[in-house]
Amino acid sequence: MRPWLLVVILSACAPPEAPRGTVTITETPRAAEKPKEEPAAWRPSEGGELLGTPAPEFAGLTDWTHSEPLTLTSLRGKVVLVRFWTTGCVLCRHTAPALNELHQTRRDRGLVVVGIHHPKEPAARDAAFWRACGDRYGFEFPLAQDQEWATVNAWWLERGTGRTYTSATFLVDRTGTVAWLHPGGEFFEGEGEPGEAYRSLVETVDGLLR
Repeated sequence: MRPWLLVVILSACAPPEAPRGTVTITETPRAAEKPKEEPAAWRPSEGGELLGTPAPEFAGLTDWTHSEPLTLTSLRGKVVLVRFWTTGCVLCRHTAPALNELHQTRRDRGLVVVGIHHPKEPAARDAAFWRACGDRYGFEFPLAQDQEWATVNAWWLERGTGRTYTSATFLVDRTGTVAWLHPGGEFFEGEGEPGEAYRSLVETVDGLLR
């Protein structure tokens, strides 16, 4: 091969000479990824001001069922879930499975579920009437009659204004302090607000039992 031809071939294969001087490389910056927002914790639409306050003692409760008469003082050291309910409340019926499940799965760990019935119709003032409804709901936990609404007033209706429901639910910790509440209506395992409230309750119950 002729020498001059070899020089031409080597020149053609050589990498291009880097430009002289300072070279500025520009690049389109990647958009910063937004951090994923955690879903807001469920909060009660009413009664939030009662969280962290002492729960009042039971008052005027009669016709105890599935239990000897209880007092909040006698339950100190337990986690107590109190549900106010009525016989004609479809939302109470919807919530019954959640109450039953919590009673069945956590009573041995220190949870006491108490259902307090407050009559809204003349027939419901009779113990046999509301007990039959409790049986239909599957309630096996302690039940009592709040004949003159003394307890539901002291716990809920007289501790705020403009309450939407009377069938509120309270979770009381081992020291007798309100740790969680639902302002009435329904909660159950599922989607939407009732499901969010249910999951919040279960998480709080399990935290207190630990």
